[in-house]
Amino acid sequence: MRINNSLFSIIPIFLLCLVFYNFLSSNLNSINLFDLLQKFPSDIGICLFLILIAYILRFFRWRFVLNYLGHNPPLFNNLLIWISSFAFAATPARSGELFRCVLLKKKCGIDKSSSFAALIFERITDSTALLLIFVINLPLLISWNKSLRLNIQSREIYLI
Repeated sequence: MRINNSLFSIIPIFLLCLVFYNFLSSNLNSINLFDLLQKFPSDIGICLFLILIAYILRFFRWRFVLNYLGHNPPLFNNLLIWISSFAFAATPARSGELFRCVLLKKKCGIDKSSSFAALIFERITDSTALLLIFVINLPLLISWNKSLRLNIQSREIYLI
């Protein structure tokens, strides 16, 4: 039940941050957070839902790779370790995610070499997916670049 206690301690902090942010934004003549949430377009909600699905799929890919390597850590511990590694997303080349290997060793007894191999595989598949998305969208990027050049030359600049 320790996890439930920590979750209940986070919720008031989150709510306090929302109230504080709303107070600051309303007093600084900027966009009011609650007004913005009321005008929240459904397209952005759909995009956030798709991002959530993508992260769920990435987590299950991580579990699949670990299972393939012969390790089956407890689902909840594995999920917490995987989510906690996003705290290191801003490190150069996301090298801070190596801490995931340390946590898997400490909490689940998985040797660092196996979890490091899974991490390398994850990086390779992420890079391959980004390259594939780039190649598929390359014609669109080229056509967009041509139309942008034409608009700049005719001094008609559209920001849409």
